Amino acid sequence: MFQSLRAKSGALVREVHYRGIWKFLKFKYFEHYYRRKFRNMGVVHPDGNFDLEDTNARSVHNDAHPNHASSFYHLKKVFQKTGLPATGIHLLDIGCGDGRVLNMAMLLQVNEVFGVELDRIASESARRNCETMSRNGYKVPWQVGKNDATVYKIPDTVNLIYLFNPFGKKTMEAVVMNIIEHAQQKKEPLFVAYCIPGFPELFTEQACCENIYQTFNVQGDHSDMVIFSIHKR
Repeated sequence: MFQSLRAKSGALVREVHYRGIWKFLKFKYFEHYYRRKFRNMGVVHPDGNFDLEDTNARSVHNDAHPNHASSFYHLKKVFQKTGLPATGIHLLDIGCGDGRVLNMAMLLQVNEVFGVELDRIASESARRNCETMSRNGYKVPWQVGKNDATVYKIPDTVNLIYLFNPFGKKTMEAVVMNIIEHAQQKKEPLFVAYCIPGFPELFTEQACCENIYQTFNVQGDHSDMVIFSIHKR
């Protein structure tokens, strides 16, 4: 028990050092508030809800990353910084895990949400959570596909894509090309929110991609999130 407490306190100290005390407090407040709100509706987002070995075996490039929970604080920032009204957001979460991002978007009453997740356990959890949201009166249309993101057909209406560093570089290269191709079919800009961006250069090397917002840790040497606006070439 003592070792467990020491490990938890050590993790909190590292997080404070990474984010700074004020941002740390905001993260914790948002996390507590929305976790409680979802829990009261029967929507559950457990940590570590994935089967990485099975997912890697079925992925095209065998380079899936474990699912990580997106912070509710970051999600609020994403929906604000695009400048899109909630009713104008058609969201796709690539690597949607158990549906945390989808459920937050449903809570904010966006137009529609799509998720794609290859992990069987997580994708089923995402479907259950979205069904529960619907039963609680959040009638936002939703779909969760159990697909490899490299071959997933992005729905025509999607104008905001969210990713939490879900893949290795080979898969990410194919996904970025898929996203760029989708953006070229749209009259309005496509927004991409890339959380914990492992390969931001795959976007920045594209002339049609503009970095419109980026956050860093308190030391300024590690990016938490970057939002791109992608225009027609």
